[in-house]
Amino acid sequence: MSRLRVLHVTNAYPTTKYPAYGSFIRSQISGLSSFGVESDVLFINAKELGKKEYLKSILRIRKQISENNYKLIHCHHLYTAMAVLLACKNKALLTSFLSDGYKEIMLPGSDLYGKYLFSWVIKRSKGKIFKSSIPTELKEDKLSFYLPNGVDVDHFMPFKKKLAKDYLGLNRGKKYILFVSANDLHRKEKRYDIYRETIRILKETYHLEDIEELHMVRANYEDLPYYYNAAEVHLLVSDFEGSPNSVKECLSCGTKVVARDVGNVRAMIGGVSGCEVISGDDPDSFSIAVKKAIDSNVDQHYLREAIFDRRLDLNSKTIELFNIYNNIVSS
Repeated sequence: MSRLRVLHVTNAYPTTKYPAYGSFIRSQISGLSSFGVESDVLFINAKELGKKEYLKSILRIRKQISENNYKLIHCHHLYTAMAVLLACKNKALLTSFLSDGYKEIMLPGSDLYGKYLFSWVIKRSKGKIFKSSIPTELKEDKLSFYLPNGVDVDHFMPFKKKLAKDYLGLNRGKKYILFVSANDLHRKEKRYDIYRETIRILKETYHLEDIEELHMVRANYEDLPYYYNAAEVHLLVSDFEGSPNSVKECLSCGTKVVARDVGNVRAMIGGVSGCEVISGDDPDSFSIAVKKAIDSNVDQHYLREAIFDRRLDLNSKTIELFNIYNNIVSS
């Protein structure tokens, strides 16, 4: 096959204000270059400039496509796919749904709007990538793919907790339970309320006076491994996720994870010693699992090995993505 040239249209990409935002997309695109893929990036910065940027991007997208011979347009997120579909027709379009299907649309009445727009984009996308699982109605579609993001194992590596705590200015004598919400501690679906209640139970019921909250919000990409290595356990209690990057990044750093059974969490950490998957949203269940994780004696390198055993490393996922590109272009 001749050299692939791909236009990536994304609404998640690192900026000065949000340096870690969309860093997994940047890593994915960078990894494709080793397979001979030429990638251009068109970033729709709706996060900082507002949703009007999607409409304003239509002419920019149309111009970019008309001036270049792209074999494929890869849209990262349902919103960017909508902008591309409004900008042009008859192009090979691959849409990656970054969250859990139609739940990417966070608007009043989003279930109704989300399901309609999700269906509209699905019908007009030649290829579809899902981070958690392929919807039942698309199981037989040969151009629908399950592909979680890969983790950069060279960036997310284990090292001593005391070094990570010193770097972040934390107390060496405390055990930190990590809560991750990229941009806003109180983002509704991340459920900080459940996390906070779990910490309260651990302190008051189980008398774990040495545990403390640790929040990773708006952190620099370079600092992320320090948060993961400083934490005793990463607690994820979201109402929904696609394939939460924090879970993979924690494993790559050798940190235990207790997570709600959302997205593809069970596929990532189910059966991994030191980690627990919890059904439901009961803080009591989370507190029991976190205590069990704290008490478990699991080696950092054992947890990291789960990344390779389950092919969640960036290189493995880049190979899979390259093969998806070839399937779509040649179909």
